[in-house]
Amino acid sequence: MVVDGSATPTTVLTLSHWPGSASPEAFRADLSASMAFKALHELEAGRFELPSEIITNNHYDEDGLVSVFALVHPQEALAMEEMLLDIASAGDFGVFQDRDAARVSFVLNAWACPALSPLNNNVFKKGSDFVTAVLYEELLCRLPKLIRKIDHFHSYWQEEDTFLSDTEEAFAQGLLSFSEDVARDLLIVRVDEGFQGRCNPELSSSWVSKVLHPYFLHNKSNLMRVLVMKGTRRELYFRYETWVEYQSRVLCPRLDLSDLACRLNLLEKGGRWRFNGTNEIIARLYLDEDLNRSGSSISEDLFLRELFEALDFD
Repeated sequence: MVVDGSATPTTVLTLSHWPGSASPEAFRADLSASMAFKALHELEAGRFELPSEIITNNHYDEDGLVSVFALVHPQEALAMEEMLLDIASAGDFGVFQDRDAARVSFVLNAWACPALSPLNNNVFKKGSDFVTAVLYEELLCRLPKLIRKIDHFHSYWQEEDTFLSDTEEAFAQGLLSFSEDVARDLLIVRVDEGFQGRCNPELSSSWVSKVLHPYFLHNKSNLMRVLVMKGTRRELYFRYETWVEYQSRVLCPRLDLSDLACRLNLLEKGGRWRFNGTNEIIARLYLDEDLNRSGSSISEDLFLRELFEALDFD
């Protein structure tokens, strides 16, 4: 059985929200973890039997870990189902109900980061499959304690949690402003130059996550296209929800913004715009930092006109 990943030729059941996963209709849900719990409830009610005792995944993340945990340790999982699903949602979508769920997500993410992980650094030199196996082996048994005693793991979540609090405070002080364009499914976020952003930008996966904490944005708005602007720097991304087979509502499709990037490059004097593709887990339109760290030469008004034209085209 495969959870939260893609099937192999010998897979007998797939419980995954990945695109094209061909999971049974009865178990489909926004999160793979929710699919695992649906199967678990059917199993507990005697209406379903697992077709295999082998539960596997091809990568490590919070949703995957929770999915595997639910089926490997069903009784423990059922006792903390709400929290486990909140952790999976925080990890995949950046959306959470309980702040401790976000903190558990931060800890689980830290374990997979060589600069933060308690694992020996040599582990991360042995390839992604080996690292994935070690992370599951170490964390499947630790997850319940981590949830119950999250305060004891303060050193692993403090920095990320502080950045989230700083982002919340920046919004309260008016250093972040939101504009929701519902018709275009677009959230426009303007960041004041006075907000310094992340203390350790080298730990960020994108320019946006250096500037502000995405968890805050995703908890404030359910729009799936997000444009962040700070000074002359701009980046647009399609949220992860738009990559998976989302079930709870119909989402606007991702758009290929390659042509927009080309048009922007005809106008741009100080760098190169790139669109990394609709098949990426997080699809991004951005100005290449390696070529320009000072921002775009294109005025905000012109940039927005070009962007709106691209979004309205389809």
